Amino acid sequence: MPTIKGKCLHYEKHGFVEAVRERRFEADLKILDINPVLYLQGRIVDVVKTEMVDPAIDSGYKKIILVGISLGWHGALFYVTKASQDIDGVVVMAPFLGGFFINDVIQSAGGLSRWEECPPIEWDYVCDMWKLLTF
Repeated sequence: MPTIKGKCLHYEKHGFVEAVRERRFEADLKILDINPVLYLQGRIVDVVKTEMVDPAIDSGYKKIILVGISLGWHGALFYVTKASQDIDGVVVMAPFLGGFFINDVIQSAGGLSRWEECPPIEWDYVCDMWKLLTF
C-alpha cells in the first residue's frame, strides 16, 4: 500500500489517492501544496527539488517519478527542462502548457513538428516544455 505524505485533500476529494490505492502501485506519494505564485516567480523547480526530490534521494529512493495534473503537469515538465538528471520519469494528466498565444503560434506554424520560434511574449521555459513534446 502506498504511503501518502503531504496535503492531499484535493487529490482525495477527486479520487486520485483512492485510484492509486486501488491499483496497489508500489509507490509512495508526496503531495506538495504549491502556491501558483511560485510558477510565476520561476521558483517551482527549486521548491520541488528542495521539498520532494532531494529528500527522496536522501531517503534512499532509487526511482523518482513526478506526477502532475493541470498546473502540476506544468511544474513537472518545467522540472524536466531544468533538472532532468534528478528524476526517472514524468506522468502528466490534463496539462496546462501556457496561454492561448503559444497555442496560436504553434497552430499558425502548422503544428509542433513545424514550429521553431518561441514567441517573444512567451516565457522561454514554456516553449522548452512544448519542445519536449516533439520528440
